[in-house]
Amino acid sequence: MVLNLPLSSSVSQVEKYLSGFTKVDDNRYSMNIFFEIRKQKYLEALDKHDRSKAVDILVKDLIVFATFNEELFKEITQLLTLENFRVVESDLRRKVW
Repeated sequence: MVLNLPLSSSVSQVEKYLSGFTKVDDNRYSMNIFFEIRKQKYLEALDKHDRSKAVDILVKDLIVFATFNEELFKEITQLLTLENFRVVESDLRRKVW
């Protein structure tokens, strides 16, 4: 059941589950995992063309990562301006905290 959690659950449920074991600022690896989870929420909102939800995710969930990598945060923010964010998404996948 635990192994199926990411496949059968929403991104928010995955984050809640992981929060029982680690926190965003515990270490670099935890930070990267939480960033990827929150980035996925953001990309899902953009994919649905729900810009207001995407902005909400930026302001509430992803802003905490801006202090650690401001350049990457700016790049993610710029995805809001694109009609098709998938053109740039592949470059973002290669960047880590």
